[in-house]
Amino acid sequence: DCMGGGKCIQQEKFCLQITVSRCRYCVQAGESLSTIVKEFALDSNWLRLWALNGNEDPGSPPPGGGGDTAREVAIKNPDLISADSGIKRLYIGVTYTVNGTLTSGARRGERLTDIAGRFKTTVKSILTLNFDDALQNPTQGADVPPGQAICIIPCSTKPSDREGSAAA
Repeated sequence: DCMGGGKCIQQEKFCLQITVSRCRYCVQAGESLSTIVKEFALDSNWLRLWALNGNEDPGSPPPGGGGDTAREVAIKNPDLISADSGIKRLYIGVTYTVNGTLTSGARRGERLTDIAGRFKTTVKSILTLNFDDALQNPTQGADVPPGQAICIIPCSTKPSDREGSAAA
């Protein structure tokens, strides 16, 4: 009874939409480029991550300029990545925006298997990097909608694995 001094709990349903930066990884204490790359691409080495993070993000606020505390800073020395070094987030791949084609008057996207083949990666890798409902629960043979942004680590399979990129 709320009016008699009892606890009142009012339940309301609501929808929350969260926008997450694609192809970014939050650096944890004690991690190195070598340990991070092992989480995402089995045959890649730390040089790939270093190359992706060699320039400061032009969209980040200048040093001391306030704003985002997780500023993307260029990795000048690959041995010095830690949460304490000022490097909070890393690029782990590239963001690809799915193209569309007009087929019978309707706009179609691309299939994950085609995207994986084009970028020499696997469907499994793409799904690991992208948590979108449309990608995680696809209808059999469904296209990724045009305009959908996805994170990809290109050329992340061994040549012998590329034949199976469509089956992963």
